[in-house]
Amino acid sequence: MLGNAPIGDRKRKIYNTNSSNNAGGGLGPRHQPPAPMMSLMMHQGPGQAPMPPHHQFGSSGNGQQMMQMPAIGAASGPAAAAQMGPGIGGPTCVLFVSEIPQNTCELELKRVFQEFGKLEQIQLMPAKGQALVEFLRLSDAERLMSMCQSGYIIAANGGNLTVCFANRQRIDQGLESYQSATPQTCLLLTFYNVRMDFNCESIRQICGPYGIVDRCLVVSQQDGLLRAVLEFEKLEDAVLTKPNLNGANMYAGCNAISCEYVRHTAFEYFASRHPVMEEYRYDQAGAMMMGGGPPAGKRLRMPPVQPLGAPVPAAAAAAAAPPALMMQPAQSGAVAMLPAGAKQPVPPNQHCVIVIRGLSPQMNCDRLFNILALYGNVDRIKFVTSREGFALVQMLDASSAQQAVDFLHGQTVLGSTLKVTHSDQGAVKRNTKDFKLADGTPAEKSYDTAKLNRFMNQEAVARNQASLGRTGRILYYWGCPEGTSEKTIRETLKLAGASNPTEVSPQNEKGTTGWITFNSVSDATDAICLANHSELSSNTKLKLAYAFNKHRDR
Repeated sequence: MLGNAPIGDRKRKIYNTNSSNNAGGGLGPRHQPPAPMMSLMMHQGPGQAPMPPHHQFGSSGNGQQMMQMPAIGAASGPAAAAQMGPGIGGPTCVLFVSEIPQNTCELELKRVFQEFGKLEQIQLMPAKGQALVEFLRLSDAERLMSMCQSGYIIAANGGNLTVCFANRQRIDQGLESYQSATPQTCLLLTFYNVRMDFNCESIRQICGPYGIVDRCLVVSQQDGLLRAVLEFEKLEDAVLTKPNLNGANMYAGCNAISCEYVRHTAFEYFASRHPVMEEYRYDQAGAMMMGGGPPAGKRLRMPPVQPLGAPVPAAAAAAAAPPALMMQPAQSGAVAMLPAGAKQPVPPNQHCVIVIRGLSPQMNCDRLFNILALYGNVDRIKFVTSREGFALVQMLDASSAQQAVDFLHGQTVLGSTLKVTHSDQGAVKRNTKDFKLADGTPAEKSYDTAKLNRFMNQEAVARNQASLGRTGRILYYWGCPEGTSEKTIRETLKLAGASNPTEVSPQNEKGTTGWITFNSVSDATDAICLANHSELSSNTKLKLAYAFNKHRDR
């Protein structure tokens, strides 16, 4: 159980022994926490629980639905309640966005709206599926609204967003003394729709892929909300963490997170006003006395988290997804709710088939699968032997196909630049004869029940989102048996035909996970194509993905 997991000799926990809710190291009389699903872990999406009165919808005098939104991170209520509803005073730089689907965080909204102009800030209310988006220039907001009025549809994570002018000129946060409108090393996390118990260790793990948490304080407010104040080792850690956590769910379907910058004084502000449920601090002096580890500046990031959240019906999904916490917004459509390994019949004309052109002569079905596995679930791959460098791929769902088109198109793999587009075909027809490629491998292969598909349920979807759309010369590897050495990794890559890496850095003493650095992005991409899913033993395979931690991906 995560709540009782030791933090290590270099770390210590501080508990409020006067609180009756600290039994077992967790918070509140809820279920004991599985390790958080964010490895984003995290399954993202707005929570569903009723909110305090200042979060509820009201009705304006003209009958329009308006939303009372608290000042961001207000301790016990809004410093100055703000209307979020449709604007009634004309054009403004601030847009009101509603009907935001689950699995949507601040990073995804920024990705969607920054195409229309430079953004000033985004204010999310994950429990309601709503947000305010502020553009730097009024002309950009007006242009976007004009496009929407002409029928243009703005979509995020498979859902269409409703957009209109807000009734304010700027996002007025009504800042408290502890709040900050500029990036800080400290973040305030507010949890809504809390159904699963969590603690400081859980929070450190969901932040692990983005930065090192030096201090964590969890408090319970009188209004029932739970909040956590975090201090990161570096400013860039906090800057990387905020857009990835803001709007996400800590566990599948619950514990929605709102995230904001705060000053260091937030620790004293909340500790003096609300019961402290749990506190964690990195004790460097204690660590050195205990002989534990290097100084604070040399600490490693949190180790990867194993499958979390709602119980996973089959262990296959856990093996198929990288354990590190991942939160890039995306979802895998129809099969996201299925147990691992379950097959979903693909209906025709659902845009599940893609066409890939420009494939290298060295490419085959397994190598193409190794690349496609980073972007969605693969059903069937079929090389058209009568056309050079041409393949049809049927994905298990439309979202997987869209992600492959979005992120794989234009990439250079094995020296060839790929062109990935949607196909008009509803399904890939099976060959009546067994055709072979130049290397002697089958020209057609089915992967619909492959345990190596990485998006077979919501937990797996959330864990794999961080690598979507990212490339780099550093790869993250996992799935290795204990005792795997740097030499074993290098030999495996060499045997697969990949370039020799410049560095192999195990993440832990067991050698089960780590990073591989190559000379170039193309070498790293080719390594995924050639060595992903290579056998290390009779029941373990090397799994690769692009590293998404910017401190390592330099």
